[in-house]
Amino acid sequence: MERSGLPKHLVVTGYVLDPTGRRVLLLFHRKLQRWLPPGGHVEASEDPLRALVREVWEETGLLVRPLSDPEGGSEPGVLPLPRPHHVQVETIDGRHEHVDLVYVCEIVGGEVRGNAESEEVRWVAEEDLRSLPLGENVRHHVRQLLQGARPPAHSAGRSMRGPARRSTSRSVG
Repeated sequence: MERSGLPKHLVVTGYVLDPTGRRVLLLFHRKLQRWLPPGGHVEASEDPLRALVREVWEETGLLVRPLSDPEGGSEPGVLPLPRPHHVQVETIDGRHEHVDLVYVCEIVGGEVRGNAESEEVRWVAEEDLRSLPLGENVRHHVRQLLQGARPPAHSAGRSMRGPARRSTSRSVG
């Protein structure tokens, strides 16, 4: 794909695995009329990890964390972030592009619920992929994740940064 001189927006996407690793949570986007993983824009005041946790929370009611751990050393002024599963650039309406940091996430709290941007939120298994209106990119990544996904193996005592702490005080019943 040839790159354009269009303005770029930083966005995050979270493919959320169920605890068995056999299903991925997708949303039926009201405007686009297709199934997508949750995600959205990184706001000017937040880092991508905070945006990921916020967007998934707002769109699904689930508190998540990426399956990858931050890499790199610690020093003043440097925030090591978890490595994305992949990064892609998406042209949006021919007017701008999204530089999308795409993560695979595990659930650490909350209850699945919908939102105003989506008509439905649902767990999708590999056998559902043929019958759903999905873009080929989403279909490919869901299939790839479900064929190779294993239940998460994070330690229970690992702490969360950013909005995850704020979100845990919300009612998620």
